[in-house]
Amino acid sequence: MNEEFLMDQLIRREEISTAKEANDETRLKKLKEEISGEKEDLLKKVEHSLDEDKDPKTASENIKKIMFLARQLEDLK
Repeated sequence: MNEEFLMDQLIRREEISTAKEANDETRLKKLKEEISGEKEDLLKKVEHSLDEDKDPKTASENIKKIMFLARQLEDLK
């Protein structure tokens, strides 16, 4: 996974933690929407990588990213 994605995830985890500590329901909802949207975009990329590009390596990289996002969504529950 690229460094930029990992750094973004660290920052987002901090945002989640801060919002939870502050009990900021508005921010938590916005984070959930952002993460869900990003996850949906990646799912479409996986589908395209497999069906159109026949590129399982790229699909695998995006699946790993989806797993990160899924864990973040779990943290928001």
